[in-house]
Amino acid sequence: FDIDGAGYRVETRTRSRGLATLVARGHSRALAEGAWRNGAAQPRRYETEGQWRGAARNVTLDYPGGSPRIRRLEPPEDMPRTPVPEEALPGTLDSLSILAMLAKQVGATARCDGRARMFDGRRLTDFAARTIGQTPEGLHC
Repeated sequence: FDIDGAGYRVETRTRSRGLATLVARGHSRALAEGAWRNGAAQPRRYETEGQWRGAARNVTLDYPGGSPRIRRLEPPEDMPRTPVPEEALPGTLDSLSILAMLAKQVGATARCDGRARMFDGRRLTDFAARTIGQTPEGLHC
């Protein structure tokens, strides 16, 4: 998790263990890289590779001109969905870029109020965070 400087890099690794393997057996690695522009995340690349419930799940998004372009999507169609319109994609972020932006904001302001639109290659999701309060144990978002 590197969010200092002119850019950011966030990498996660997930593996189901114990009782969770009864529900969802699998593993994945996700990586997001980008730059900061006026405090906002500007992703360059997002990729996730893994296997869940015995099937490969891979996504690679590039962001030429600030709009995500799908470079890899496996499986191509995992269930019937309404396609996300092309005009809804500019300005959307991946999940790890949103997490990096939120962490940077909390570090700078001790607040976690914000909104973003997230695109994961299949779905468009509105993301919102708000500060609930602060106690001696820390910030509550």
